[in-house]
Amino acid sequence: MGNGESTQPRAATEEEDLAHKETAKTVLAVAGAMLLGWGLSKIVTGSDEKRDRKKMKAPGKNSVIYRDDFERDPTGYFRSLRK
Repeated sequence: MGNGESTQPRAATEEEDLAHKETAKTVLAVAGAMLLGWGLSKIVTGSDEKRDRKKMKAPGKNSVIYRDDFERDPTGYFRSLRK
């Protein structure tokens, strides 16, 4: 600092501020578009996942249940059926 330089940080110019604001707007717009695309893809693919689950006639009832739920805990199913 012996050569006349200041220890204070340099203030940003108006052009730099404008450039930073434009960059921030662009980044937010791209992030928003990506988030919107991701959300729409989850809506579209999420419905397919539920449709792909196999169903079966519920033992002891006249209804239909998901097979994977039954196979996960058949003892619990029959226990709750008999209550």
